[in-house]
Amino acid sequence: MSVYSSSSYPSVSVCIIAKDEAETLDRALRSVRRVADEIIVVDTGSRDRTVEVALAQNARVFSHDWQNDFALARNQSLEHAKAEWILVLDADEALDLDSGERLKPLLAETQAAALTLIQRNVTHGGELLKYTDVRQTRLFRNRRTFRYEQRIHEQIRPCIERLGGCIQDCNLIIWHYGYAGSPVEAIERRRRNLALLQQASQAVPQDAYLHFQIGSTYKSLDEPELACSHLTQALELDRGTLTNEVRELAYMKLAQLTYADSHHDEARRHALSSLSLNPTNALSLYVAALSSLELGDIVAAWSFFETIQQRPDVRAEHLQQVSTLMRNLEPFVQNAHAATQAARAPRPDNAFDLSVQVPRLFEIDVEADDRNPIPCVERDIREETST
Repeated sequence: MSVYSSSSYPSVSVCIIAKDEAETLDRALRSVRRVADEIIVVDTGSRDRTVEVALAQNARVFSHDWQNDFALARNQSLEHAKAEWILVLDADEALDLDSGERLKPLLAETQAAALTLIQRNVTHGGELLKYTDVRQTRLFRNRRTFRYEQRIHEQIRPCIERLGGCIQDCNLIIWHYGYAGSPVEAIERRRRNLALLQQASQAVPQDAYLHFQIGSTYKSLDEPELACSHLTQALELDRGTLTNEVRELAYMKLAQLTYADSHHDEARRHALSSLSLNPTNALSLYVAALSSLELGDIVAAWSFFETIQQRPDVRAEHLQQVSTLMRNLEPFVQNAHAATQAARAPRPDNAFDLSVQVPRLFEIDVEADDRNPIPCVERDIREETST
């Protein structure tokens, strides 16, 4: 499989769990052919051609009875891995071509126990963003002690960190196409996930990350009150365990929800909290711009819109809408700069057109790593490969 025959490069097992993924699995498997020394597919009860597709790509296929536990299924795939490193992939994903070229040379140099990759989520047409990025720990050394936790939105990072493993960020990209699929399938998946999340939360009701995921799921199911309640609980329960990325996203979602409910001051406050953690969050920039506009802070709105225009991930049609708004705002911004007091003056009725359609703000079931990183220890953490 792998084109890297030199012993100077570490070996890689690609591990996938799948159920009824025949339509997408082939793309995933082809994307890793150049880096995989072996491909392991754990099938959890497919009724389509998933197994045949996997075998056609020379994958090692194993069956596992689905028990409503993603961590358990993931760990079953890890049990079969024989290489030095493990790359975890989903059937509706694909390793970026350039990233595949750089993966093994990177592994040959790193002293880390694991690497976080960028999961680039491709969105539906009509969304504000063409894609949205989250970091996930997907590439790690093959040790028997490194195992996934949590039955839903499973994580391996907490386990690695408890064992003293150093986790480093890298810029390798995994493309995720699942959110560009059928909206009906997405709703069914979210309802299934919600039931598992609620079950998990009953066991650990003070878990901030579970509340974040429950709130995010309620938001995607268009239940704003429950979404706000759980997202707020997530932030209140956080005692430094959530990553900055998860906190950023929690504030972003609260900003979206409160803006939709016309609580513009609260929406801007949440958007600014999100931007304090990530100044490039396009959705938070958009909510901050619109809520500032509603509050009469024209100069601030203009500044946020200017930043949005520089983002490569915003769709062209929405950049055009932003340009239209900015043309309408320009005379007022010029006046505000000339007279500082005008910056927060109430805008005149019908002074400029706010009828431009606001794009939908993208919904994903975020699976970003849920805990803050532990600083890397200054020691060689490599161990023998498990078999």
